[in-house]
Amino acid sequence: SPADSLYVTFLEVDDDDPDRAWATFAGFTEGVKVFETRNAGRTWENISLNLPNLPANCIIQHDGAEHNPLYLGLDRGIWYKNDTMVQWMLYAEGLPNVIIQDFDIQYADGLLYTATFGRGIWVNNLLDNTVSGTSAVLLDAEVSVNPNPVKGPASFRASGLQGGSYRVEVINTTGQIMH
Repeated sequence: SPADSLYVTFLEVDDDDPDRAWATFAGFTEGVKVFETRNAGRTWENISLNLPNLPANCIIQHDGAEHNPLYLGLDRGIWYKNDTMVQWMLYAEGLPNVIIQDFDIQYADGLLYTATFGRGIWVNNLLDNTVSGTSAVLLDAEVSVNPNPVKGPASFRASGLQGGSYRVEVINTTGQIMH
């Protein structure tokens, strides 16, 4: 095991390359969340990168998609990474802060099904066709809301965004998009 003292929570094997696999780990050891092997487990590479110090519960690869996309379920939310990215990206489209327990991909519809602890099953679009290594620029952006918490009209301020158009959604603590 790449992290002998931690509990393995999930193993995912690449459908196209049985020598490639990913292992996730429970526990609160900083930087020890997910590992990848490309040689059937003889050696492992730590790909935890910028993940928060929370247990990693499950991982799924979008088989057949370009750039080897991965979805990772932690004790708080879904994280996404593909081979063009140098960091994991939080993917929380409408999802409350909740423990992620399992994933399934519905390939015909391009949907990710996410089983949570106590909040049911959530359905989200796959990111694989829209995210590339350069589109993770939002990781360097800062968005502020005033007042916070919002109880009526609010102002939004953003800095560090690159050119282009952006959509802002306000999501309450139950995961509902506020209109």
